[in-house]
Amino acid sequence: MQVHPPEQFAGKFGGEAKTEFWYVAAANPGAELLLGFREPIQRDQFESALHRGTAPDYVHWIRVKPGDAAFLPAGRLHAVSAGNLLIEIQQNSDTTYRVFDWNRIDPAIGKPRQLHIEQALQCIDFNDARPQLLRSKRELLIRHKLFEIQKWNLDSPRESAALGQFAIVSSLTGQLSCSDVNLEPGEFFLVPAQLQDRQLKPHAAKTSLLRVTIPGTGD
Repeated sequence: MQVHPPEQFAGKFGGEAKTEFWYVAAANPGAELLLGFREPIQRDQFESALHRGTAPDYVHWIRVKPGDAAFLPAGRLHAVSAGNLLIEIQQNSDTTYRVFDWNRIDPAIGKPRQLHIEQALQCIDFNDARPQLLRSKRELLIRHKLFEIQKWNLDSPRESAALGQFAIVSSLTGQLSCSDVNLEPGEFFLVPAQLQDRQLKPHAAKTSLLRVTIPGTGD
């Protein structure tokens, strides 16, 4: 269970802020995401739960299925249950503060993994109660200052982005190609901003993809 720091705390700890997005590419029955809290909670209450080993009792658990998506602003407590295969789009940062590890022992070192409880407690938004999955607006999953993500069901060739704007394509189902690159499900392709042949071409029925751009680039 972890959190990424908001801007106002990242520099204080020598890290970088990170906001991210999750797309559920596959999920076993009963798979869940842990996002925020069931109810607003005081910092000292949650800290006590950490010491008791009962922190998951206060977290908001959401049952998910393939095609679901979630937004994780910096400061949102989060974790992933078993049975999920996620595609993660994130701010360019590797700063993570782990606050709870289910009281496990890492077999490689014979002791619990390192936690960052003090940093995490300063970064967590304790008023972040019962956040919901994203509700798509046609193709648009989310538009944020850091990234825009759309899901396309591709039944004919389509421009990945305007010339002068790069895009990242993540193949979900079916088969597709761009320029001379063929993409299978689970593969990614960076469409350079100046690539001339930038059409995405489907080669199988029910071809789908995620298309990621950065708002304001190439306008």
